[in-house]
Amino acid sequence: MTLEEILAGESKNLEFKVQRPKNSTKYMKSVVAFANGEGGRIIFGIDDKTRRVEGIPKEQVFSEIDAITEAISDSCEPTMIAANRQSFRTCICSRLMTRLSLL
Repeated sequence: MTLEEILAGESKNLEFKVQRPKNSTKYMKSVVAFANGEGGRIIFGIDDKTRRVEGIPKEQVFSEIDAITEAISDSCEPTMIAANRQSFRTCICSRLMTRLSLL
């Protein structure tokens, strides 16, 4: 993700979260909307109001990825796959693809 993309802000296919909410329903609506639409990305570690890159502490990155993946798996039926999970500059990007884009 480039600085220009971050500064452009959220869109119908992009959402920022400064941190992973403890209650996964706070972002699960976006997950389902992306899965039912054209796909999208949720970037954890960027403030959606200021667009400032806050990051995720490096020692928490893998546990955060696991928690996000588990929440998606546990909350959605049929099972969805969070594709292309990436960690960069201590932010976590979960890209959700539609079933058609996986074929």
